[in-house]
Amino acid sequence: MPGTPGEPYGYELGCVAKSIASGKGFSSPLPFFETGPTAWLSPVFPYIVAGIFKIWGIYTVKSRVAIQVFDCVCSAVTVFPIYAVSKRSFGAGTAAGAAWLWVVLPDATHVPIADLWEASLAALFFALLFWATTAIRGEGSTAKWAGYGGLWALGALINTSLVSVLPFFLAWLAWQERKERRPWLRPVAVASLVFVVGMAPWTMRNDEALGKFVPVRSNFGLEFWLGNNPQALEVNAFQLHPFVNRAEAEDYRSMGEVDYMRAKQHAALAFIHSHPGAASYFILRRVGDNWFAVSDRVGSVLSSGSVYLKGYFIFLARAQFLSRALRDYVARVSAGVLSHARAGAVPVSDGADSCGTGRQSDFPRDAWRWRARRPRVISGLNLVNCEARVGVDGCGRLRIGNVAILHDILQMILVGKRQ
Repeated sequence: MPGTPGEPYGYELGCVAKSIASGKGFSSPLPFFETGPTAWLSPVFPYIVAGIFKIWGIYTVKSRVAIQVFDCVCSAVTVFPIYAVSKRSFGAGTAAGAAWLWVVLPDATHVPIADLWEASLAALFFALLFWATTAIRGEGSTAKWAGYGGLWALGALINTSLVSVLPFFLAWLAWQERKERRPWLRPVAVASLVFVVGMAPWTMRNDEALGKFVPVRSNFGLEFWLGNNPQALEVNAFQLHPFVNRAEAEDYRSMGEVDYMRAKQHAALAFIHSHPGAASYFILRRVGDNWFAVSDRVGSVLSSGSVYLKGYFIFLARAQFLSRALRDYVARVSAGVLSHARAGAVPVSDGADSCGTGRQSDFPRDAWRWRARRPRVISGLNLVNCEARVGVDGCGRLRIGNVAILHDILQMILVGKRQ
């Protein structure tokens, strides 16, 4: 909902966008004072928000609504790549079901309004990259492969976590081309080269502004430390984040961004080395939080959150348990029955799992789970994905939140019809 006029929003994103709109460049991610150039965030979305600030004003209600409308449009448009990927890989029936599942998915309307971040845009690009990966297979045009690499570069500059699936997708494409006895080295090399070239200007900017090689973002050390320190509360120690902790913000300003992030990374590694039991416990809690979609901060939302949030998170957790029970039942009654995935179907579960698990060493957020749900909506309505040669049980890794129960109920119904 729109806040008080002039009240800051968007956390570090809002601060950087404010600096850009004020003519001070990509800088100052903290609200307390100006700190100079930064590589705290990927650049694309802050510049989009800065453009909105330039048109409708910095931290105005109109700008907030414009950002939410933009996120809603991104979420709505995502239905097209979902349909296209599903149709190409699994047929028109699955495509229609996946598209309608996306339409009624609660997160498709909740996240774009509640999360003033790049989550909706990044997830749209994740779906587009899936689509492009299925479409580029078998193409002999060098220009199209170059465009594919450029699309990945743009995705990385929207959200760096998308790059986590690039090696898997390129390996899959190379395997598909080689299996069909088509040239594979040249097109994959072209896509990789264009990807690197597309990233180069921002990397060079970071090197000049910060004096260190930073491909896209610089804040890994801080995020790593927030999830691995003596004051971490089950999932993270957000109370120590320099955005809300002035003492940490002072350290960030006095040390500089690069040295501050390096110090935090060393502190996190030292904590893991000296407290292996606690670090392992934190990781397990984050794994559970990520896959069961309980909350961003397990210890706080169930005690202080609204009734809606409590019910929402409890529903997601219960759906996960029911999903697993249904999956086990289907696996027992139909083991080995399902082996009808279309040849060459894109590796949906690899993409979803790789993108969804990248933040368990620090701390997960709903927005990160959100980006991985596009391919899960697709895979949730097919009978098996391209890897599921061991039957239904091979799909078990896809379970997440409220998609999971629909996934397995539909599988059970459709398996029954096939039998």
